[in-house]
Amino acid sequence: MTLMKAGKWVSACAVLLSAAALACATPAAADDTDDAFIANLSKGGITMGDNDDAIAKARTVCAGVAVNPNASVLAIQLARQTDLSVR
Repeated sequence: MTLMKAGKWVSACAVLLSAAALACATPAAADDTDDAFIANLSKGGITMGDNDDAIAKARTVCAGVAVNPNASVLAIQLARQTDLSVR
């Protein structure tokens, strides 16, 4: 994980969590939704080495929101488990 300033960290988490919510919103249109999710990550300056892994992590976030809706905790857990970086 790349170290980043607090403002970028908050922005990156907001984009990631928003995109994750989008990815979980319509599972029937998985391909279009997955593409939109990856596009939103890229637009927010977030890159991940493997798009399939990014999609899987987004689904993990959605499952986590169902159990614990605290976005800060989820963002920290996600960052520790991924190779998340900001350009």
